[in-house]
Amino acid sequence: MRTILRCSVILSCCLCGGVANADPILDLYGASGPIGHYEYSSIVGAGHGNSNSFVPTKPEIDSAIFRGYVEYPTTAGSSFYHQQGPFFNEDTIRVYRAYITSDTDVTIPMQSAGDDGYSIYLDGVFTVGIAGFSPPVQFFSINLTAGVPLLFEGAIYNGPGGTHLTFLRSDDLLPLESTSGVHVTGVPEPGNLVPTYAGVCLSCGRSTKPFTTETIGRLGYVFLRQ
Repeated sequence: MRTILRCSVILSCCLCGGVANADPILDLYGASGPIGHYEYSSIVGAGHGNSNSFVPTKPEIDSAIFRGYVEYPTTAGSSFYHQQGPFFNEDTIRVYRAYITSDTDVTIPMQSAGDDGYSIYLDGVFTVGIAGFSPPVQFFSINLTAGVPLLFEGAIYNGPGGTHLTFLRSDDLLPLESTSGVHVTGVPEPGNLVPTYAGVCLSCGRSTKPFTTETIGRLGYVFLRQ
């Protein structure tokens, strides 16, 4: 059965996509919903033997299980990072996914780092990644066209010891969303919402338009699956 509800009524209960399985990343960076945040997914027991020479692949990124939403730390030089001993040697892949949009055409200079191996995909295309224990910093750019969403996917494999995934502006070492006019929106939890707004399909866990504050304001009704 599908019940039609006004978007304003269900935003608080359906966009937060509650935590499925608590883990150190959710404990440290957990957020209430997608606006301004990243979707966080993971594969626990990925089957790579706690290797420090493995780079997450796109099929693994696509198959990661939704856990909740997380907020990238706002301080310079920050990362999604944890050194909680009980979680060492996890053989776990963690994925951070969001749509990035901009009010204007802009190119954002970026740098990335990870421990252990990591990969970053932009609109499904491998952009940068490297394996190893604290490998060298990698550099890339994010090119945004005004009003056109770009899908960002960053994945890190946690083998031995702690883990971190860092992706920052390379000019000031601040998060990419600190760029004026740039917005980050976590990909909504699969199966929760089916908006009627043209070009948006959340039933498959993906959308063809950014689910931003502006988009929410333009949604008339949504379908809540029951």
